[in-house]
Amino acid sequence: MHHVISIGGGISSTWLLVDRVLAKYPADSVHAVICPVENEHPDVWKLCDAVSARYHIPIHRIGQSADIWQVFFEQRMMGNPFADPCSRILKREKMARYMSQYTPADTMLHVGITADEIDRMLAITRNWSKQGFKVQADLADEPLLNRDRLVEMCKQEFGFAPQLYLEGFSHNNCGGFCVKAGKGQMARLLYYHPDIYRYHERMEQTHQRFFCHDNTIMRDEWTRGGVRGADPLTLCDFRLRMQSKWANLLPGFDPFEGLDTMPGCKFCDAAA
Repeated sequence: MHHVISIGGGISSTWLLVDRVLAKYPADSVHAVICPVENEHPDVWKLCDAVSARYHIPIHRIGQSADIWQVFFEQRMMGNPFADPCSRILKREKMARYMSQYTPADTMLHVGITADEIDRMLAITRNWSKQGFKVQADLADEPLLNRDRLVEMCKQEFGFAPQLYLEGFSHNNCGGFCVKAGKGQMARLLYYHPDIYRYHERMEQTHQRFFCHDNTIMRDEWTRGGVRGADPLTLCDFRLRMQSKWANLLPGFDPFEGLDTMPGCKFCDAAA
């Protein structure tokens, strides 16, 4: 049997997943791969290198790296909370092409889905079963570890933890940016990495002008008289809103209070 590990980039989906798979299967049957994205935080590769050295197993970067905005321009649409052409093209389709070299009957795909994400396995299993592959979530039966515990474990094992986790981000992908991220995640990106935030802000404006539309990545959701709705929210308007809030924030108060910290991408089927 071939055991293909789809590395996600986070502590669980990179380190713990490799650890659990190698505990069950011979190392010479295990192949670890990751789909690179141009704007990943450097700590993604630092973690991959540390895991590779610790377990003496290469983690291969498959396919060419690309910026998500390259995808948005080629597809003539931006990603949003309901559609993720970036993940589809740079992750799912790239992984499908890689897996085509294996025979489904003697190959198992391993993904870093944990117990709180088990609902994602329905879509992941369904998608891969179309190609005949079986999928295993090796972390799904383990007790959940919160971010602080994962960070502490990572520090003890490798002497560091990914910077985005230390800054309170919910995941370690796409440099902290995601078209399905909640406002709390976007606010952290603006707060800790304003240059990266402004890059995405400029690219959103450029895409709007180039294709003559007013679509946005973010939305303002509301409920009035029992009716729910949403209004477009540009990255520029969100930045101005947060900068105004922070300018009047008293010392000691949480700059992210009241913002949804749960990224929508937690529930996507970027199957990894």
